[in-house]
Amino acid sequence: MKNIDKKRNVYRKRNMIMIFVMHILLACLLVGCDNAGLMKDRESGYEGKAYYVNSLGIRVSRIYYLQYERPGHFDERGYARVTKCIKSHKKRMMEKDEVYFIDKKFNVVGDRFFKFGEVEKYLYNGQDIFVTKADNALEILDENFNMISSIPYVFKGDEELFCVIDAPGENGLFPFRDSKSDKWGYMTIEGEIVIEPKFDGAKTFHEGMAVVEQDFLCGTIDENGDYIIEPVFHDIEKFYNGQSFARVSEEYNYVVIDAKGEIIKDNMSYSDKEDLIENDPNWKGYSEYEDNRDEDHVYKLICKDRH
Repeated sequence: MKNIDKKRNVYRKRNMIMIFVMHILLACLLVGCDNAGLMKDRESGYEGKAYYVNSLGIRVSRIYYLQYERPGHFDERGYARVTKCIKSHKKRMMEKDEVYFIDKKFNVVGDRFFKFGEVEKYLYNGQDIFVTKADNALEILDENFNMISSIPYVFKGDEELFCVIDAPGENGLFPFRDSKSDKWGYMTIEGEIVIEPKFDGAKTFHEGMAVVEQDFLCGTIDENGDYIIEPVFHDIEKFYNGQSFARVSEEYNYVVIDAKGEIIKDNMSYSDKEDLIENDPNWKGYSEYEDNRDEDHVYKLICKDRH
């Protein structure tokens, strides 16, 4: 009788352990989908495979054959871009053809597919928005692909979307290129022009200013479109804590400037710049800040052998 009771206890404990382990594995799978990383065979180029894995390294998505579909990393808000390719008989090579987005359940967001170069995803007031190229219009959609605004725009040939509009800045203004004058200005999400198109190039607003280009030289403007720094530099990077790197010649000769354009540190090579970023506490976080613009920095790329 005692032996029977012992065996029952052993079986009961074993079953409890198995149930516990199964619950843990199930929880890991569910949580893992929220932290899906991309496993890709980097060595095989576009002839290999890619798929998403959870935090345990278990595959949680279908396999993507890179020759035909190229998935990207999930961003902080749970979307990943997938680019589809087709074979060009003229060029005898695979060409990017369509773009779609997937959520963390690997469903196609909004069941929408776009021609390559005709859609961009941006962050606006903490929410995802999509800017798409339509017939004679720029369409701005919310994260569920509902229409926010449709802005009349005449495209020139097959120019891609990034050539005519850029991401909204911290003040919500979009840099855009006027189709008639080819000059850049700034507009609201509804298409209202706030700063008239008068620049040869324009970047997004950050820390109360935006970098603009005029006659191959760069300066900065305020939110009224007035110059803070006259266009005298060959390039100005995005400001970080009131400072930026600027190029003073066509060569890679850098200076550090403040928000008014005053030179703080001069006569720097590219390697000097990299050393400053790495070793100076005033620039701590700058590299991460630059990477954050890609919006996929929070996920780890896991490489997998071809076999």
